[in-house]
Amino acid sequence: MEAIFKIETRAILEGFRLAWKKGIRQLEVESDNTLLIETIVEGVVEDGQLMELRRIHQIVCQGWKVCFRHLSRTHNVVVDHMAKGYGVKIY
Repeated sequence: MEAIFKIETRAILEGFRLAWKKGIRQLEVESDNTLLIETIVEGVVEDGQLMELRRIHQIVCQGWKVCFRHLSRTHNVVVDHMAKGYGVKIY
């Protein structure tokens, strides 16, 4: 479970990096990981937590307009199917 949390956190951070390169500063971030969304929205990042979480929090505090949304797993089936179809492997 911890590995999935790290992978999804890194994916969100990579999305921010791509948006930055394209000059986009207004985003909607969706995830089916309730804990991840709550951790980001609450902005409580402990010393022992992922560096990526701290970076996401810093980005959000830099004036970006970001809306975080939790999606139920059933609504995320399309994304899961696309990932499998393109050979994306989650370890």
